[in-house]
Amino acid sequence: MAPAPLAAQTLYGCRDLSAAPTPSVEGRQGVFFRVDPDLLTYNRFSDEVVTAIGTLSHILAERGTTFIVVPVPTKALAMPQYLGPDSVAYGYDPALALAIYQDTLARLRAAGVKTVDARRALSTAVSGESVFFGADPRLTNTGLFALASGIADQLRDGPAPAEYRTDPTGTTILPSLDRLHLQMHCLTSLPEVTTMGFKTTRQPPEVTESAAPVIVAGTEMTGDPALNFAGFLSELSGREVTMGSVPHDPVAALSAYLTSDAFRQTPPDTLVWEVPVWLNLGLHGDQPFRELVAAARNDCVADLAVAPAGENRITVDLSGQPQEPALNLLFDTRATLPARAEFHFFSKTGQERTRPVVRAEGQPLTGRFYMPLTGLWPDGIAHVEIEAEVDPDDLPRVSLCRG
Repeated sequence: MAPAPLAAQTLYGCRDLSAAPTPSVEGRQGVFFRVDPDLLTYNRFSDEVVTAIGTLSHILAERGTTFIVVPVPTKALAMPQYLGPDSVAYGYDPALALAIYQDTLARLRAAGVKTVDARRALSTAVSGESVFFGADPRLTNTGLFALASGIADQLRDGPAPAEYRTDPTGTTILPSLDRLHLQMHCLTSLPEVTTMGFKTTRQPPEVTESAAPVIVAGTEMTGDPALNFAGFLSELSGREVTMGSVPHDPVAALSAYLTSDAFRQTPPDTLVWEVPVWLNLGLHGDQPFRELVAAARNDCVADLAVAPAGENRITVDLSGQPQEPALNLLFDTRATLPARAEFHFFSKTGQERTRPVVRAEGQPLTGRFYMPLTGLWPDGIAHVEIEAEVDPDDLPRVSLCRG
């Protein structure tokens, strides 16, 4: 008898995973990898992005804030031992992907940015326990504990830390749209996304002088309330941790914090930025990073005269104002919290250019928007009209700020 044709091994009878809503491949022991981003050999930390992060780190340091960047690796980078033969068909090279990740860390450090080697931290997690869920792209509590340990190693200085204790609260099943999408292509039931729940509490006796709190801005990778990243980091560092996250958009998460009253009034001792390496931080051009730098510096040199120009529209005369490239307009709505502001710039000859600033879905709104005065006209700007939801009885504040 002729030998039967060989078929790719699958634990769950999965087929046509490339046609799933999120195209995927099945690795070993029931671990699934998304084609994009898990099987991307490269990442999107361009030289321009690295330079912008370095500038932001320098500005924060001038205000007394230590900025720590945590580039989170893909599942394939963190768990290459679970890759199956199908990954080769997509050109994935684990050694090359690791080299590019390490080069990204080196370029960030060369730009003066304090970084955490998250890939190394995840690779030293508890033996035999996965740091990512098999059928879901999130980090497990094991992975989050390892990641928190890597960050805590850089938070050892300062006053005596407080004591925190983490206790298990019981097993829980997390809802997972990714698992459901995969299940539609598999004959037998995929394992549920199951985790042990944890709760971290501060322990008595209270210390007289506790270490300064840590602010973390990031994505759903660390900010998922069903998991316990903030608690693990408190336990390991002895410091209070405040989380702020926006799904899939670390720039929006950082913007929400840097434009908030909390940062403007009391800059933190330590600001941690969790950034998945596969996200394109330069997707929306340079305005978002210019906004981050201007907000971090918080150096406004002049308040400008504001006049109503119709419903939800104000006008500001810029003809007599300096228009250096390093300057930004700060639009502060004060009474309202719009998710969008449009800046309509007008030249001295009547030409118009419109630039919007749009907050991401799920981003906490602060009512503050920064717009750089770059890329306009060599002979200057006559005036700007800003369109956003405003309170006619409490006109917004518009200022010139250094970036």
